[in-house]
Amino acid sequence: MSQRFTRMLQCIETAFNTRQDPHQIQVNASERQKLEDLHPMCLSALEDDDGPWIWALMFPTTVALSHAFINGKIYENQLLCNAPKHDLQSLYLCSVTALPEIRNQGKSYALCLKSAEMLC
Repeated sequence: MSQRFTRMLQCIETAFNTRQDPHQIQVNASERQKLEDLHPMCLSALEDDDGPWIWALMFPTTVALSHAFINGKIYENQLLCNAPKHDLQSLYLCSVTALPEIRNQGKSYALCLKSAEMLC
C-alpha cells in the first residue's frame, strides 16, 4: 500500500467518519461490486504510479429515490442498494476526496465532469 493511498484513506476517515456511521456508503467489497455493476465510472480516480491524488464516487439513481434520501426517509447506503441500473434520472455525487497538495486546481471538478458525462 503506497503512502499516498494511506493518506487518502486517512483523509476520507477524517472527513466522513464512515466507520462510525453504518448508514453511509462504506465502499466495502459488496458496495464496490454494486457500484461497478451500475457503471465502471461510479468510482473514478486521478492517480499515477505512486497512488491516488483524487477519488470521486457518484452513481445514477431516480428522482424518487433522491427525494427520499434528501427528505431523510432513506439512508445513503439504502440509496445505493436501491439504485436502478437502467433508469438514470439523476446523479448522486457521494464524495470527492483530494489530497491537499492537488486541491484548488480544478482537477476534482474535471474528474467529476468526466465521470458524470460517462454515466449519462
